[in-house]
Amino acid sequence: MQYTDVAIVGGGLAGSTAAAMLGRAGIAAVLIDPHTIYPPELRCEKLGGEQLDLLRKTGLADATLRAATLDGEVWEARFGYVVARKPSDQYGVMYDTLVKTLRAQVPPDVPLIHAKASSIANSPERQKNRIVDGRRNFSAARYCR
Repeated sequence: MQYTDVAIVGGGLAGSTAAAMLGRAGIAAVLIDPHTIYPPELRCEKLGGEQLDLLRKTGLADATLRAATLDGEVWEARFGYVVARKPSDQYGVMYDTLVKTLRAQVPPDVPLIHAKASSIANSPERQKNRIVDGRRNFSAARYCR
């Protein structure tokens, strides 16, 4: 049985961000996700406004924004005609690139276990997790999913 303070099940955007932030804060965590490399998909994220402020507070903004593209300007069109051009602070980034970038910010002392979580059992003190390969078990004070 392996012990950790926090087990994060799912290494997408939220899970990878949580793992990076917890690891940087010195909290014992483990990230469980079946993908060694997050699979590409036709999905793009926009980052702007308040999201940028929050991202900067996490300390993950520099790396994330280097992987993104600033659009700089938004064009509004109606009936085939451009009616307005406005400055924009939004960044666009492919989802798999975003996850890959955030995973690269996870400190090395936060293990990334490439497997699926098969069960989570609660108790008054700790939760127990079994990995789908059946060979590893984790006991954690908390789970993020």
